[in-house]
Amino acid sequence: MRVNRSAPDPDRLLADLPEATGRLLAGVLAAAGRTGAELAWAGGGIRDLLRGEPPSNVDLVVVGDALPLARRLATDLDVPVKIHPRFGTATLELTDGSLLDLATARRERYAAPGALPEIEPSSLVDDLARRDFTANALALRLTPAPRLLLDPHRGWPDLRSGILRVLHRASFVDDPTRILRGVRFEARLGWRFEPETERLAREALSAGALAALSGDRLRRELRRTCENFERLSFVWDRFHGLGLLAGLDPELPTAYATDEAAVARVAAAARRLDFAGAGRPAPEPWLTALLAIAASMPVAARGRLDLRLDLDRTARRALLRGGAGAGFPRRLPAAGESAHVVTQAFTGLGSEELCLVAAAGDSASAWVTRYLTELSRIALRIGGEDLVATGLPSGPHVGEALRATLDARLDGRIGADDELAFALGVARRVLGAEREPGDRAAAGRTGARPWGAGA
Repeated sequence: MRVNRSAPDPDRLLADLPEATGRLLAGVLAAAGRTGAELAWAGGGIRDLLRGEPPSNVDLVVVGDALPLARRLATDLDVPVKIHPRFGTATLELTDGSLLDLATARRERYAAPGALPEIEPSSLVDDLARRDFTANALALRLTPAPRLLLDPHRGWPDLRSGILRVLHRASFVDDPTRILRGVRFEARLGWRFEPETERLAREALSAGALAALSGDRLRRELRRTCENFERLSFVWDRFHGLGLLAGLDPELPTAYATDEAAVARVAAAARRLDFAGAGRPAPEPWLTALLAIAASMPVAARGRLDLRLDLDRTARRALLRGGAGAGFPRRLPAAGESAHVVTQAFTGLGSEELCLVAAAGDSASAWVTRYLTELSRIALRIGGEDLVATGLPSGPHVGEALRATLDARLDGRIGADDELAFALGVARRVLGAEREPGDRAAAGRTGARPWGAGA
């Protein structure tokens, strides 16, 4: 096996580990010594060390069978372990919440393009040969001595230069998700595809490589690649440039080209909105971008996207109502809009959809900000039982009075201390209107059509 002696010294790399990682590795080596396991550290953690950064994870490869070592470590460290016998892998859940992964060194064979690989135990050389890029195909052999940096595919020069180079010409055909992982490394690390690798990626996508992936697998890779909003515009620009969007839907490239700044606008909106403070889930970057691009697509095309990505119910609803469907704002709120009308339109929209609204202009952005920081937090202190306790009979008028009271609170026409008196007044007017012929709309709510409901 090729050993790279120009790279940093393995013992020096280990000596510079963070204290907690060093203690963990010492425990691993002690257990490996008792089992006689041949052990190497591979993957992203080694890549981080060679880049002079703390390791993001500890992924260990065991030649032979990783499971006995995993069980031994779980006992020594007194932590739970999840065993996956089919794949020869195990994950230990450490006391600090981090994970330690152990995998049996294996060879992979792809029965068909895009299929999950068939695996069998093998050597460390074969295990490194199954990696996505040369810069990820390095390993630090820990046992037996001496410790060596293994570099069979000359990944160290590529790692130093920030180059993404596949190990063989069929790499993207075997596993098209490697293209998305490459874009993720470009966005996260500032690396770049070398020209031949980029050509192979374009060829694979042009030949329909993504068609071999299930919707679930493709969606999960999109989520992983779109790690944050800071680099979201770059990621989707790369998707478009490589020809990946056409693999999602043939109309998606045209939709992207129609408004190439759409992703940048929604990403900027997402970064400035405070979803956590409003107690709402953070918007998912991948879905926010997809909604922004697909907003101009016809409903039929958005339906194809839904099926292709096997979306869950929430994402499907957001995609299908898009920018013009029922339930999504057909026009944006003006500065002088009533707060309760805006709140009605925003209620039920997902965080990603609110990003789209906020990206549409200053007035809309101000309304979304106010909705998150103020309006969505307003709730009545009273309930129907408080009205009935005053002697008011039960009936539909109670609910109508409560809705009118909430509208008044949202519009700032009353304060929290005025709720009961206001609601009783509305309820009594509604009851009076029911006893008298005529329109009862004036008794409570205005009856105005919400701005988001269309004409």
